[in-house]
Amino acid sequence: MLEPGNFEYKKLIERFEEMVLRGEEYFFDVENFEDISDYYVQFGKDQNALKSLNIGLKQHPFSTDLLIRRAQVHLDLSNMLLADQDLKAAENIDPENPDLLIARAEWLSKRGQHNKAIQKLKRAGNILDSFEEVNPMIASEYLELADYRRAAKYFKEVLLNDYDDGSALFSLSFCYDMLDESDELVSFLKTYIDNNPYSELAWHQLGLVYQKNKQFTLAIEAFDYACVIDEYFSAAHYEKARAHEMLGEFDHAISVYKSLIEVEDFNAYAYLRMGMAYRSKGDLKQAKRFMTKAYIDDPELEDVLFNMVQLHEELEEWREAIYFINKLTDFSDTSGFLFYSAIIHQKAGLIDESVEIIERLMDSDECPVEAYLLYADLMLELEDINDSLDVLYQAIDRYPKEPHIFLRLGIMLFELHELDEAIFYVTRAYHMDKVLVENYLTQFPHIAKHPLIKRITD
Repeated sequence: MLEPGNFEYKKLIERFEEMVLRGEEYFFDVENFEDISDYYVQFGKDQNALKSLNIGLKQHPFSTDLLIRRAQVHLDLSNMLLADQDLKAAENIDPENPDLLIARAEWLSKRGQHNKAIQKLKRAGNILDSFEEVNPMIASEYLELADYRRAAKYFKEVLLNDYDDGSALFSLSFCYDMLDESDELVSFLKTYIDNNPYSELAWHQLGLVYQKNKQFTLAIEAFDYACVIDEYFSAAHYEKARAHEMLGEFDHAISVYKSLIEVEDFNAYAYLRMGMAYRSKGDLKQAKRFMTKAYIDDPELEDVLFNMVQLHEELEEWREAIYFINKLTDFSDTSGFLFYSAIIHQKAGLIDESVEIIERLMDSDECPVEAYLLYADLMLELEDINDSLDVLYQAIDRYPKEPHIFLRLGIMLFELHELDEAIFYVTRAYHMDKVLVENYLTQFPHIAKHPLIKRITD
């Protein structure tokens, strides 16, 4: 096989393209066609790859290698039927070809037949007398089956052959996480690090496990090693700072973010995290300063916009809060952000605007139940009791198993002295969520003490 980039390789491609351009037919051997098709696949030119393989199979109709290659291109294009035809043709010629077995396994995997794919891969490994090539594929198939125990076994085998396989290390950590076996993962990672002490990925993974187990001091130590090994390893810096934040060590976290800014080209997220750390320690002035830097760096970053809204809400700077929530919903009008926008407008005293946003949200398929409750509150602020009641009745039709709505409606009816109906809705809410009703009624002691209500809760 020719190495991409060398003179002979370039000459081969030029000769093939000259042949196609002239509509003539030059002879190429099987390896030449493999090199040509690989070239086109490498540059995403799958149709050109297929053309080269079609020509190749005209010249070499019994070449299993070319049939397998064409099947693989068809698989990449999700042409399952055509891929199957080529694989069957190759199986008639050389059924024990390990590359063919691997390609068939890929076809089976795409069809969701993962157990059969595993059988083909194991057979290929036995024929090759080595499982080094197929172990990552077998592991991935077990991962598709959610058989995390077996997947972990094979990912370990992958790492024994290649300590630098970061993907296998991450997948192994995921398996142990799904098995809820953090102690076993820590033990494996420590052994792995003993054999490969300069693996920043392993130190990072170890830090993540400690962090999940709330062992933040140990997590910081592990992230420290990862950062020393690779000072540009942003994820390790961020997690180290986050661990400091979890310990309430906000000054240490800020220091880490500052060092990160020195090595990163893109600083918006680091500025944001620094601002959040300042906010957590109560220094809202500095929080505002660094979040503003984050916004200047990237005015379209969703996390930045969201945190700017929260900060200005805390500072009760409603004009600024509305500016940023409008920017946020312009970029992403999800139900959560629209609901938050309605709350901000309500707090800013812009009731009509808040109503307009909630009505827009209620017309969508993703309207949260809280939107109906807020709309009912807004109607009360506008002294429109009938509309407030109507929207709660509508909410019950849409969310018939949501106790908050039944309870809110029951309380409103009680205040309107519609006692029979009020008792009906409070009782329904109580049967759905006893704790919710008892806690909510503490806000209305005059209702909680009423004999009809006490009959429900006692």
